[in-house]
Amino acid sequence: MSEETKCQVCRKPASNRCSGCHFVHYCSKEHQKSDWKQHKKYCKPFKVYIDETSGKYLRSTKDLHSGDVIFQETPLIWGPNRSTVPVCLGCGKEINENNSRPCSKCGWPMCSDLCEKAPGHIPECRYTVLKGDDKVYSHEVPCTDPPHVAIYEQSLFLEHSCVANCAKSFSEKGCIVITAGADIKKGGKLSICRTNLIRGTSDRRRHLYDTKLFWCCCPRCSDPTEFGTYFSALRCQDSNCKGYLLPKTFIDNKTNDKGSDWYCNECPSKLSPYAVQDLLDRIGKDLTEMPKDNIKECKNFIDSYEELLHPNHYYLTEVKIALINLIGEEKNGLRDVSEENLQLKLKFCQNLCDLFKQLTPGENKMRGKILYELQATVVEIGRRKADPNIVYASLIESKKLLEECTSLLKHELESSLEGKIYEKATKNLKELQLVLRTVHEAMGQSPA
Repeated sequence: MSEETKCQVCRKPASNRCSGCHFVHYCSKEHQKSDWKQHKKYCKPFKVYIDETSGKYLRSTKDLHSGDVIFQETPLIWGPNRSTVPVCLGCGKEINENNSRPCSKCGWPMCSDLCEKAPGHIPECRYTVLKGDDKVYSHEVPCTDPPHVAIYEQSLFLEHSCVANCAKSFSEKGCIVITAGADIKKGGKLSICRTNLIRGTSDRRRHLYDTKLFWCCCPRCSDPTEFGTYFSALRCQDSNCKGYLLPKTFIDNKTNDKGSDWYCNECPSKLSPYAVQDLLDRIGKDLTEMPKDNIKECKNFIDSYEELLHPNHYYLTEVKIALINLIGEEKNGLRDVSEENLQLKLKFCQNLCDLFKQLTPGENKMRGKILYELQATVVEIGRRKADPNIVYASLIESKKLLEECTSLLKHELESSLEGKIYEKATKNLKELQLVLRTVHEAMGQSPA
C-alpha cells in the first residue's frame, strides 16, 4: 500500500479521502477531525507538480465543477501599476532581444556583467533563485483607484492558456479568488489566461512574448481556426469564393515577425503576410479612429468590413460588444429602441454568447455581461407582443438567462462593473420569480 493510502494520523491502511482535497486519507472520522487543525492549512483541491517544460504547475486532485472556488489568497507583495517597456533590472535602461542576456543566476534580463552585480539586483536575484525557475506574474487588482498590481504565491503556478479552465476575481481587500470557469476532471491542469482573450492569435502570442517572455502554444493558438470560430480569419479575396483565409499555422516562431502566407479553405487563392498585415493595419486604424459611442458609426463599421473579415473576426467582435452596450442607453432604456435595433441587439447578443462559449468556455466576465444584456432584450421583445403566451415564454427565458448570469458573476468585486451587474441581475431575478409565482398561482400551476 502506498503512502497516499495510509491514514494521515496513524499511518494504518485507510480508504476514506478528505472531501476537500481528495489527496490525504484517514482510517476514521475521529482521526480526520483530530488532524483538521493542521490539515486545513494545506487542504486544497489541487497539487503542485513540476517538469522541465512547464516548471511548476497545478493539477486538480478531484473533479471540479464550474463555479467552484479553488482557492483564495492574499498577495505576497503589491505596488503601483506602471506601464513600461522591457528594461534591464540592473540599470533600468531599455533593452531588447539584441542588447540583453539573462542573469547567470536568476535568469532576469541584464544588459551587462556589471548590471548583474548591481546592488539593487542582488536581493531580487537571491529571492528568485530560492523560488526556482518560475516566472513571476503580477495581476492588476481593481479594488483601488487607480488599480494596483500584486503578486500571489499559489497563483504563480497556474499555467497560461488562451482557452483557460479557471477564472480570477478579487475581493474588496485585494485577495485573488480563483474559480473553476468550466468543469475540470480530476488530474486536469489548472490554467488562467494572461492576455486579452479578444485578440487575434498573432496579437495574443506577440503580447505574451513581449510581456511574459514566452510564445504560447496552447490548443487555441495551435488551431488556426480557433476551434472553428475563425476568430482571426479574412474573407477570400476572390469575389466568386465563399471561403476564408488563414495561415497553416500561427506557431512557427521563426516567422513571427513576418508571418507566413494565408490560404483560402475553399479555393487555391492565397495572400502574402505583408498584404494581410497591411489590410489589418488599415482596418485597425479605422477602428481606433471610429467613435465607439455612436450606434450609427458602429453599424457602418460592421456593414463595411463584414465584406473583408469573417463575421466572428476580433475587430468585428469588439464593435459588436460596444454596440450591444450602446443599444438601450436611451433615457427610457430599451423601451425607446427601434424594432430594428432591438432585433440587432438580440442577434449580436446570441451570436456573442455562442462565440465565447465555444472560444473561451472558462471566461466568465464577458459572457456574464452579455447574458445580462440578452435577458433584458428578450423581456422587451416579449413585452411588445400582444400574445400572453409569448410574454410568458420571454419571462421564462429571461429567468434562465439571469440564473446563468448570476452564476458566472457571483464572485466578482462588488465595486466592479461585473459586480454591479451581478447585483442588478440578482435583484431582477428575485422580482421575476415573484411575477412568475403570481402567474403560476393564477393559472393553478407550480412554478417552473
